[in-house]
Amino acid sequence: MYATITIPGSDIAPTDILKRLPGVPVVSKADIDPRFPHSQTLAMADGSLYFIDPEQLYAVIRETAPSCVLDVGTLTPAQLDGIACVVCEGEDGAMVPVGTVDGCQVFAHVGCAERPTTNAGPVLIVGACQSDAERSDLHAFAFDVTDQLCRPTVVATHDRIDVRQFAAVVVYGPSLEDEQPAPMDPYAVVLEAEAHAYGVPVVALQSVHLTAACDACAQVQTIATVRSECGEVFCADCRGESAGCAWCFEDEPTEPLAVDGGWVPMCSGCAVTAHATSTSRILAAA
Repeated sequence: MYATITIPGSDIAPTDILKRLPGVPVVSKADIDPRFPHSQTLAMADGSLYFIDPEQLYAVIRETAPSCVLDVGTLTPAQLDGIACVVCEGEDGAMVPVGTVDGCQVFAHVGCAERPTTNAGPVLIVGACQSDAERSDLHAFAFDVTDQLCRPTVVATHDRIDVRQFAAVVVYGPSLEDEQPAPMDPYAVVLEAEAHAYGVPVVALQSVHLTAACDACAQVQTIATVRSECGEVFCADCRGESAGCAWCFEDEPTEPLAVDGGWVPMCSGCAVTAHATSTSRILAAA
């Protein structure tokens, strides 16, 4: 579910969508340059850059999720009609949509309905990135993460990144949590340590012996193999945990599309449009 909110530019986060740029999520946000405090750069999912004022207010569309499972049988007529909050039954105060029942939207107060979108946002990929070869490997790993977890990824090539803007930090290579510590990239050390300090989930590379293919679609799981109680392996898409296309939000099969600094999952139709848009901009600039 999505809600439209008005926030300062400094609070815009990855996966937010500016209302003035419909259908194009934010992938990452550059740090504020002290020399230009009223200009900040957003990297968008279509490969473009967008400049904002951190102190100006912007209307953005942000993904939300209900903090509880709706039991349709217990909802009152007022709740089913979208008048009352589905959590506290109150009818006063601002509310956001949290679901659809019998074709009608139901609502909840912001405090009742929203929770941090840590499960739905992009993930930060950290690892060795000092050489061209290392950066190439890191981008290839990020492709696998987007492909298998169905989440946008941002590749960290410096440590001037706020890890709190990400759903998780995925470590490629040695990790601070390894039982036998090994030399780590200096940027990866800083970012992983900050993730631990701020409570951002850290995902270390799983052991090779845990690699397995999805029993439904045969996609090989190298990042985080998930098994059912019966021992069956299912990928994120087959488990019904895919967020769908990052552009149109439809629940369609997706493929990773390269953007500036990472990858985003897009359906085939949106990928074609994104490629066409990027190409037209390059031609226009030339």
